Amino acid sequence: MKKWSQYLEENQEVLNEFNRKDEEAVMADEENFTVAFEIEMESEGHDEDDMYEAEQEARREAAENYLGYDAEEHFRSDVYDNLTPEELGVEEPDGGAEMIEWYYDNTSTNPSQLEIIYIALAYQGESEAEDVFDEAIDKVLNEPMPFLKMVYGDSTRIAELQELLGWSDDQMTMGFEVEGGKAYPEPIEKIGASRAAMLKIIDYYLINLRSLSGRGGPGNIFPTSKKPVDMEKFVNTFSSQNQQWFAEQAHEALDNDIDDIRGGYSYHYIQTIVDEISSSNIKYWSQKIMARYRSEVEEKADEAVQSRYEEFQSDPIQYLEDLGYEEHQWFDEYEWRDNYSMYGGGSGYGCNVEELERAMEDNFPNFMSKYQNTLDFKEDGSLTCGLEFAQDNPPYMLGLDAAIEYLTDFFREYDNQTVLRMTTNTGLHTNIGYLSEEGGLTEDYNLFKALMFLNHTYATKGVGFPSRERTGWTKDLKKPALHNIEKFAEQLPDDSSHEDVLTKKSLMKKYLSREFDELSGILSNQVAQQAQRMGPKSIGFNVNYTARRNYIEFRYPGHDTDLESMVKALKYYAFIVKAAADPTFKQREYIKDLVGFLNNLKGEPESVANIKFAKEIKKGDLLLSMNSYQNNLKKILIYNMIQATELRPDPSTEIEAHWDAQDKERVHARRAKSAITILINLLSNDFIENLTNSSLPAYYLGLVKGPSVRLSSMRFDDEMPLGVDYYQKTLSTKGFQHDLDDRNYTIGKLRGENDVNAINKIVELLKSSKSSIEFIQKFIKESGLTGDDDPVKRMDLVLRKQDGNVAGSADAADSEALTDRLVDDVMGLMSEDKEMEEVKKHFKNWKF
Repeated sequence: MKKWSQYLEENQEVLNEFNRKDEEAVMADEENFTVAFEIEMESEGHDEDDMYEAEQEARREAAENYLGYDAEEHFRSDVYDNLTPEELGVEEPDGGAEMIEWYYDNTSTNPSQLEIIYIALAYQGESEAEDVFDEAIDKVLNEPMPFLKMVYGDSTRIAELQELLGWSDDQMTMGFEVEGGKAYPEPIEKIGASRAAMLKIIDYYLINLRSLSGRGGPGNIFPTSKKPVDMEKFVNTFSSQNQQWFAEQAHEALDNDIDDIRGGYSYHYIQTIVDEISSSNIKYWSQKIMARYRSEVEEKADEAVQSRYEEFQSDPIQYLEDLGYEEHQWFDEYEWRDNYSMYGGGSGYGCNVEELERAMEDNFPNFMSKYQNTLDFKEDGSLTCGLEFAQDNPPYMLGLDAAIEYLTDFFREYDNQTVLRMTTNTGLHTNIGYLSEEGGLTEDYNLFKALMFLNHTYATKGVGFPSRERTGWTKDLKKPALHNIEKFAEQLPDDSSHEDVLTKKSLMKKYLSREFDELSGILSNQVAQQAQRMGPKSIGFNVNYTARRNYIEFRYPGHDTDLESMVKALKYYAFIVKAAADPTFKQREYIKDLVGFLNNLKGEPESVANIKFAKEIKKGDLLLSMNSYQNNLKKILIYNMIQATELRPDPSTEIEAHWDAQDKERVHARRAKSAITILINLLSNDFIENLTNSSLPAYYLGLVKGPSVRLSSMRFDDEMPLGVDYYQKTLSTKGFQHDLDDRNYTIGKLRGENDVNAINKIVELLKSSKSSIEFIQKFIKESGLTGDDDPVKRMDLVLRKQDGNVAGSADAADSEALTDRLVDDVMGLMSEDKEMEEVKKHFKNWKF
């Protein structure tokens, strides 16, 4: 059994965990994997004859990069943090009844299934409907004849019933049959005497009782008979309440879920809805319906992001010109032409997608002849002259053999040309999914189990990508995710009177009860949360898209790759995916590691003598809370600039004179950001802009009882003066050390004296100011800029007489400040006997 520290070590023992036997197991199952590659390559660019086109492309790239943030990420934050479903064209159901109606209208659910869904919704939890429906089932089991006659009422069910109860050589012999043979069935009175047979009949013709009780997945609740018993008829016959009563109970059951995503008269913003609705560990129908709604909202939000991003991409140069920037500020045509002449005419191909696709046709003729019609080609905006192509139609290949053939075809021609190359800036992302028994992509991935078998060093250096082991594009998720789980467990309350609140006690109870599947779901959720904090562009094992797209993205391959290393990597990554998707694969090893992990989770209390950071930091020192891209210092600064200023009242151009209110708000926010950028860069020319974009200041107040660490922290809050909420925070010493190790916090003085002084000065100015106007005036005075150099004046802004109450200023500041930046299933399927025991336990008042 592994100790806690062993899960964080990359040693030779772990590197050998993927052995020949594991590889053989993966390849024996190769047809059940789906694979899609995203390949990025760069070209040297244009020759002399294409100089004009190259210059225009360079101007465009300079315009795209000048503002210093990832435009797509900017628009993503803008949509997710500022729009509601209704604003995206998604209906906002007022309550449970409307949400069920929405689900019915937007899925392939038929009326008969809807009646069963009503029962399932009303039944979940300790409800009156649960007791009423249990009584109806109890009545059937104790007096089976009326129900059996209802089943026998349709003669087409006889053949199904014969096969269901084992009247063929392929089925088991039931208790009423002749031992060792398949005699013709006894009368239905005999069938009704067998409780096991009656439970089978109920599951097959009416409703799956195991699924109803939250143990078999909500999607399995429907009867499998071609001629099921009508639920409304059953309820009206055997229940003390009618179907309409159950429908009303179902509506009420969903009302609370709707309340969680509503704010006043409308729904919360998209990001809040996504955070509130879980898409993993789904056991009940309320979760399934809400997860379907979340999926619809995310899909529409992503479409809106793409639409806005494409609109921006269409003309970034005009975008800067509208802000009042002169071209010489963001593009030096003379320097560009000198460099172009110095380095020659390039590859002979242009940098637009058509030219780069032509380069592929010329240099990869056999590969393109075979795959071109299945691929989507596009320019890669992160590269100087780059191309990215990926599977499009179909979206993935079926089977590892097909993927290996694809790689073989690609590298055969890649190695014999020099026009398109993989560089340190390119990647060969590998997306791998797994087919379920029903034939579709698996939806449930045990991310925690995957981490138990994932080794960052082996996923990079071990398979042949040594240069990718420590890049910013392929950071290790495992160590910070495990630290996040430890912190999560540490911060749980000891106990609670509410059964639905997870506590240290209930977590331990689940462990002692060996509820490994539920524990895996809880731990997987923490893995997914840590991945979201780190962002999809920075981790090698990217599971940010898994819940929506049903695959895992491996971003490790790139640059120093070849056919041998890619095939080796593909098999290893498939091994990880199979471990996550197949509960029976490596089950024994996983349970052993899971138990070991939980046993060592709490660990020993930290000794003051062993606190490493105590030697590196003293009381009053600056800390930077990193990964704060949704709540950062830049957002606070821009918010204050927006509150303190307004657009100059006399328009300087004819275009400005025709701006509407929304145009003015948007331009005001952009100019406020530019003014802040000027000011902070005058305080320090090191890394200050990056730090303000991605962090918040905090100050170390020393050790307190525990031992714990106390911090003086700050965060954006538009309901507080100057948009700043100052508060104190206490962390365990172990958790704080983990935060330092994982770079969730960094010690300020390690980032450079200039940056530390600049941030300290900004905090000092904020704390000493009573209004946004006073703060901005002090900030400008500190910069020493006056007259035409005053950034407020340069950006065609003027100071207000008093702080404005600018509608949407917090959202605008958020938009301008952003920059680049689960599931379960562990145990195997239960045997039929165990399934029967589970049903017996649930309906414990019945005598079998």
